[in-house]
Amino acid sequence: MRRHWGITGLDPVSNYDTVSIGLNGLVSAKVWNEVHAPSSKALSIRMLTSHAMKSAWNTSKKHEMKEFEDLQEFRMAVVALDTAIRKVMAWNESFATVAIFLQSVNFGENDLSGKADKLVFLADFVDEIIKYNAQAWDEERHFMSAQEVSAKWSSLFIWKFAAAPGAAKGSRRAGG
Repeated sequence: MRRHWGITGLDPVSNYDTVSIGLNGLVSAKVWNEVHAPSSKALSIRMLTSHAMKSAWNTSKKHEMKEFEDLQEFRMAVVALDTAIRKVMAWNESFATVAIFLQSVNFGENDLSGKADKLVFLADFVDEIIKYNAQAWDEERHFMSAQEVSAKWSSLFIWKFAAAPGAAKGSRRAGG
């Protein structure tokens, strides 16, 4: 597909029908713009927080991103981004892979139980995969597979929460 779409993708359409599927107001023009560019390093799941969406729809404000307020807001952002990507590029299952993985691990309910910054972890996890896949598009490589997404989850979890004894939370182990 990259040969047909080019490195920068297609010119964006300003909006798509999301009302009929119950996602009205969850995808801003800025998100549509970034989704149209498969190599976009600016696309972030945080662009779909309720705060970001409110600021995006208020034309006098800059598109401000903040962290998710709760797990339901994050879940809806995943659904909205997956839907947006599929509407623009029906052939592109790269984000569906992430969405399915998150559903299969119940959005980290067991792994992240009791972790204060689990929403930050989830958003960082998704954003790392989005950026990896954007770079893969640039380099004409395959997007992350389900197995690679699972491995990314494990490695990010270990890096974030299982630091060596005495190390600061979230810091890398020696050699890692």
